[in-house]
Amino acid sequence: MPICGTQAAVNRCIYCGSVHELTDEHVVPFGLNGTMILPKASCPDCNKRTSRAELYCLRDVFQVARIKLHMKTRRPRKRPRALPVFQGEARDDGTRLQTTIPVEDHPTFLQIPCFSKIPIVEGNAGTNWTVLEHPFFWTFNAFHEDEDDVEGKIERLRGLAPISTFDPSLLSHFLAKVAHATAVAFLGYDGFQHFVGRAISRGSDDVCDFVGGITFPCEIGRDSSFSVHVSFEEDLVVVTLCPFAHLGAPGFQVLVGRLWSLPIFV
Repeated sequence: MPICGTQAAVNRCIYCGSVHELTDEHVVPFGLNGTMILPKASCPDCNKRTSRAELYCLRDVFQVARIKLHMKTRRPRKRPRALPVFQGEARDDGTRLQTTIPVEDHPTFLQIPCFSKIPIVEGNAGTNWTVLEHPFFWTFNAFHEDEDDVEGKIERLRGLAPISTFDPSLLSHFLAKVAHATAVAFLGYDGFQHFVGRAISRGSDDVCDFVGGITFPCEIGRDSSFSVHVSFEEDLVVVTLCPFAHLGAPGFQVLVGRLWSLPIFV
């Protein structure tokens, strides 16, 4: 579905239902080139919780790709030109030396974890953890064959490894936030029974029970840096999310809720 433009004002927090001090909500973050906005759709408390997960993804999981692809940022002058990496093997105490290298030479362009299927659908609810499928991470290489001196770059980076902190809970909260906001934009706040909105507002890891992955390249929105798609499995509402779909990255699915009644367009 198209994910652009300012929608009608919701006039309540789409997560907790509050009607006080509402702010606008980007469905897909501005930093991932998102342009769809839900006016008056997030209260201060929920905005604080969703922002934490969003910033983790923007500044950690997707940071190198965002910089290399020249994606949007509200602070272009503060965009880093160099990033830390590990150097050499781990020492006896488990620590590793660190150094910094230019962003354009970073050894990993993009690394996305591969989630298993939605836990609550598979009968694995209640673990408050996300299971990874093998291979555990999908990686998009930093270099392409048409780049100059690829072999020289690879040799210079030998022994270097990206520094990343994988937090499945924060990633799941981010994906659930985007999926829930997408469903509200598509169906309306009262158009479905919410499964993840309240858990997002509480910061509860129950969110993880409703977030899963698809272990094949996402075919929707292959011309988009972040595609979303709302589908229905009988009366259940499922949102498929494909960050960096144009690079062939695997996608995610979030079970966001249940329809009160089947819409006429199903």
